Amino acid sequence: MNRKIFKYFVGILIFIVMLFSFWKNFLGTVDENYFEKFGKHSDRIPVIDLIHTDIVGKTTMFFPTYTLQNGENEKNFFEFADIFINQKYNEINISGLKDYYYSHVGLDSVINTMFFRIFGNKYTIQAVQFFTALMTTVMLMIIILWIKKRTNYFAVLSLILFILFFSPDIIKYGQSFYWKLWSWLFPMSIMMAFTDSSLYCSKHKYILSFLIALFTCFVRFAFNFEFVSVVMIAMICPYAYLYFQNFKSYRKNKKIISALFKVFIPPSLGAVLAFLATTMLKLYNTFLIVGNWSEAIKIYNVSLEHTGLNADGRIGTIIKYLDTTWFSYININISYGNLIIACIIILFIVLCLIKIRKESFKNYIPFSLMTWFSFLAPISWMVLANVHCTYSVHGEYIITLWYIPFLLFLIPNTTYVLSDFIYCAVKRNNERIKSME
Repeated sequence: MNRKIFKYFVGILIFIVMLFSFWKNFLGTVDENYFEKFGKHSDRIPVIDLIHTDIVGKTTMFFPTYTLQNGENEKNFFEFADIFINQKYNEINISGLKDYYYSHVGLDSVINTMFFRIFGNKYTIQAVQFFTALMTTVMLMIIILWIKKRTNYFAVLSLILFILFFSPDIIKYGQSFYWKLWSWLFPMSIMMAFTDSSLYCSKHKYILSFLIALFTCFVRFAFNFEFVSVVMIAMICPYAYLYFQNFKSYRKNKKIISALFKVFIPPSLGAVLAFLATTMLKLYNTFLIVGNWSEAIKIYNVSLEHTGLNADGRIGTIIKYLDTTWFSYININISYGNLIIACIIILFIVLCLIKIRKESFKNYIPFSLMTWFSFLAPISWMVLANVHCTYSVHGEYIITLWYIPFLLFLIPNTTYVLSDFIYCAVKRNNERIKSME
């Protein structure tokens, strides 16, 4: 078989397996009952929005969603799904504006309404779930291919296996179309594709960086304002890699500071402006509903009422999330902190051995530095949005931020350095044996 055809075949196979893992938990990475129920408390919100669209006849983009109740007890996702699919609208009534915190569905309303117009009541929920899994798979494949260009096959294989078999905390988002995991990765993935394209070699690359960041982050924040700092820092990671890769050249030409501004400022400014634009747009649409600015601002601030720290504090929160179980088998219990420390130890030992052998490890530096830069992404939310990270309330959701994108870099980085060291050592040993013959 032609080598190129074989590569395409393997790539398509990986894509299909990953798609079905996110959509249907194909490999059983997550407990089936947990996979089915995870996120359904949140998923009821877009289903409510679909019900409202079907009753009223128009999308509620950026508008506060409506509370649909039967008596005093609000229904769960499965009950709302049954009402929507089977059009049992006699069981509900529209009772007014919902807490503005949940109005951050935004662009969800447009996409879900589009699917509703195409697939109707019976198949819309399934179609949106499939679309969510498909987009997540596409984003991850872009990341995998980007990493492949900078590491080796062993690194990519370790990442694929890690995602498919050892990452239930990311696979469980496969059916959750309120959270839309793909949108968290969207700005970073597009930036990876952009910085690898010929467009980034043009004289307008900094303007394009700004515009693409503005667009991709606008799309992300138009869904909701969850994990703003995480998305922004993740988006900057490809630029961090470029900066570290060219750092020696910048230092030689005495352009370390100027290059820092040129590389990082355009995408960062685009992301900030996207956040401000979506904020103002949502505020304006709230004004259109309630009729005056003071009431609109009051509603908009509902989700910002609780400020300060949760009971664990910032350091305590980080420690608690690091102490959360990543992998458990019989009596073996490995936390996220254990996983990170194990990778650090492996990297330290290998780099020390390389140094002892007086060999160069400059090829590993850009990717390694970018990996530890990406650690700021999950940590930023635990610090800046500490009150939102109360473990007992948001633990099962926030824990997934370790993957956005830190663990997606740490695992292949560790495998890359280790496998490349072993390969080079074996190669040198074989060459030595041949020279002695």
